[in-house]
Amino acid sequence: MAAWLPIAARRISGDLLLVLQTNIPDYEVWERGALELPCFENATSITLELEGLGLTMPPSGIFARLTNLQLGCIRLRGPSMLGEAVSSPRCPALQKLTLSGTSGLGNLTIHSESLLEMTLTRVHGLQQLNVTAPTLKQLEVLSCFTKGRMILILPVANISAPQLESLMWWDDSDPKFTQLGKMENLQCLSTFPFTIYEETDHVRELQNSYCTRLLRRFELIHSLRFQLVNDLEDIITNQQYLMEDITGLPDITFMFLDITGNGHSFVPSSFHLLRMCTGLRKLSLTFCGTTIRPE
Repeated sequence: MAAWLPIAARRISGDLLLVLQTNIPDYEVWERGALELPCFENATSITLELEGLGLTMPPSGIFARLTNLQLGCIRLRGPSMLGEAVSSPRCPALQKLTLSGTSGLGNLTIHSESLLEMTLTRVHGLQQLNVTAPTLKQLEVLSCFTKGRMILILPVANISAPQLESLMWWDDSDPKFTQLGKMENLQCLSTFPFTIYEETDHVRELQNSYCTRLLRRFELIHSLRFQLVNDLEDIITNQQYLMEDITGLPDITFMFLDITGNGHSFVPSSFHLLRMCTGLRKLSLTFCGTTIRPE
């Protein structure tokens, strides 16, 4: 791979799709070191799925035509910062950035004049996220500041995206640590699933607080995607009802309501939300067999 990639970088003028499948144990993958990604000056789209192999970003060069970059199951290594490589000086045409199941990225700082869509899913170990993207329309951040069922850190995020229209934020949204900036054009919001009854799972309680914090940030949104979850498998007896923690919703006209009831009644919890939606004009109900959460 190390020998082949530079050859490909000189020849490719369109799309690169590279998927590695291996049965090598994780500890052996880590010991094998890392590949250095060459600068693909003429590539328009790069998708890498490396099954946990290490990858270092090129220290120099310009991805002049790159509009789409997707990195999955990659251990980012080396001194070169990913944020520097995908920012406008070196990626002047980038429109879509997707990171999924990556590790080794503690700080992601991006300054992009062209970026339109950005999706971060399970970027393990992320401690700081700084995004300045005046044209960004869609942002999704899912389980980047958590690992499994343990909360690792308080995230430090600073997002400047004044043209943002769609936000999915499934992570901590404490205003002390998460600065989302002015999003006056926001049309669609999606929050962490809300657990209806108290559980012994401390992580679920934190996720409920993330959900309510995010809702309090906005007064007017066209559409809201909200998920109600009842994970209790047994009969509900002395469990505390948590819906009263939601004291208000943004002024919305369209709600996507996803419900995971596990055989329990969802009517009281649903009505609790709908009573707050005095301007609602359209409702979409989806009944799910299992909880919708990123693993």
